[in-house]
Amino acid sequence: MFRRMQHECSVAPNEVTFVSVLGAAEEASELRMIHDRAAENGFHSSNVFVGNSLVHMHGKCGSVRDAKQLFDAMALQSVSSWNSIVDAYAHNGLEREAFKLFRTMQHEGVRPDKVTFLTVLEVCTSLRQVRLLQELVTSAGLRSDVLLQTALLQVFARNSSISDAKRTFDGVRDKDLFAWNTLLTAYAQCGADEAAVEMFHRMNQEGVKAGEQTFVSVIDSCASLGDLEQGVRAHECAAECGVEDQVRMLHAQICSAGLLRDVAVANCLINAYRKCQSLEDAKVVFQSIQDYRDVVSWTSMLCSCVEDGSHYEAFELWHWMQQYGDKPDTVTFAGILDACSSLKSLSRGRMIHEQVKGSGYDSSTTVSPALIGMYSECFSLEEAAEAFETAAPKDVLLYNSMISAYSKHGRGGKAIALFRRMDLEGVSFNRGTEGLKPDNVALMSVASVCQHVGLLEEAFYYLFQLGTEYRVTAKRERYSCIVGLLGRIGWLEEAEAVIRKMPFKPNEAVWKNLLMSCKIHNDVARGARVAKELLELDSADSATYVTLYNMYAGQLKHSEEPQDFELDELEEARLDA
Repeated sequence: MFRRMQHECSVAPNEVTFVSVLGAAEEASELRMIHDRAAENGFHSSNVFVGNSLVHMHGKCGSVRDAKQLFDAMALQSVSSWNSIVDAYAHNGLEREAFKLFRTMQHEGVRPDKVTFLTVLEVCTSLRQVRLLQELVTSAGLRSDVLLQTALLQVFARNSSISDAKRTFDGVRDKDLFAWNTLLTAYAQCGADEAAVEMFHRMNQEGVKAGEQTFVSVIDSCASLGDLEQGVRAHECAAECGVEDQVRMLHAQICSAGLLRDVAVANCLINAYRKCQSLEDAKVVFQSIQDYRDVVSWTSMLCSCVEDGSHYEAFELWHWMQQYGDKPDTVTFAGILDACSSLKSLSRGRMIHEQVKGSGYDSSTTVSPALIGMYSECFSLEEAAEAFETAAPKDVLLYNSMISAYSKHGRGGKAIALFRRMDLEGVSFNRGTEGLKPDNVALMSVASVCQHVGLLEEAFYYLFQLGTEYRVTAKRERYSCIVGLLGRIGWLEEAEAVIRKMPFKPNEAVWKNLLMSCKIHNDVARGARVAKELLELDSADSATYVTLYNMYAGQLKHSEEPQDFELDELEEARLDA
């Protein structure tokens, strides 16, 4: 139609024509043609509406230079003109330049409006800039604007600044579901799970109707609170804080809201019950979504069975998943391989391995460690090594899996050789980069096998020298291994010094390690100090009383000197225990 107008000499386009046709332009060639016609008619720089539309469209088409030239040539630069040029830079990934233009706009005395702030929020590259923008929003009298405040809340949440997000949320007067979900999701993603659950209860109290995203986030938080990976007491803690009841309550609300047909919500519920060790509840949810399960549903249920020890049920799920035509992904393969490992079923493991190859996942960094672990548990180190060599590229996790496999089966030489290969490949193939640096798992595995075969000097080398060289932050397990090594060679004073200088509070395992060394080397005085530390951690620990009693009893057999520790008291303590 615009081209037809150009052929009708009696019809001249006006500003409305140009603004309308610019909105319909889809290609750079069309934009250039319209720009030329606007210039011929004197609209490109003299008319602010046409000029703004041209700047906006040049930015949309990636012509930032043309947009800036046109902007600079405009006779009048309104706040909309500045918004258009800032958006042009922002749209093309030039965040720093966009923010500089915003600052220039302020220096020119142009007062930013709501659109300006919304645009500039998306180009902020630091929390300092976001906080500055929030102050300017307040100064501009827009503090009560729900859209702006929610956008600020979203940016703070995206940058994991929970305190800023919470402060902004509290300042929003008419909070909509999006605002609630934004803060609740931020809590969940940052690990503030208790705060997320508390926020959900607050939503209920204030009568805010939860949506799909609400339930997904709060279910994830409930699952994390009951996550068994936190340690052997995790399920007890979950029971104490009512995590399973929280998930069941959410389950009931989801059903009432008719949201269980949302597969993402259902999958989160299955995963939550899985982490709370509630397999039967997970099965109920899984059965209720029979007609619209996806690979995540199957995988979550399969992994629930594996973690529960119901390995044969996991294989049934594996069979039916494929009967229904759902293709397993890397997580599914890793889960079913774990079931093979637990059953030590080499035949099943080999069958799954063939399917892995057929799916093209034999080099997956998720599946390959599971393959190595399965073959190791099934006492087939040769096939584990073959799976290791097939995988490419090799990461630290893959090396750790193979080193641990060799260590577990007493192949100290191969474990050390592979560790050295990892070290060499990390240097030679990644010179000047991070490379393949050993972590705590690798150091612990190779040091452990050295200790077991009597290579104490090598064990010290891996724990101390390489740990320092690669700046591997020592964890409790590594400290415990160091204490064990020092105790084994009789360096009890040094072992105790290591414990007392640990950057975190020593646990029972490391103190018991030293206590056993004191018993072996008959250091009763130090043993008494160590026993005191243990009893402060657990006064009902009968094993500590018995160990120390035996140490004193053994010393009394070879000495008639009076002892500081009352043997009768220990005898009584042991009988009570």
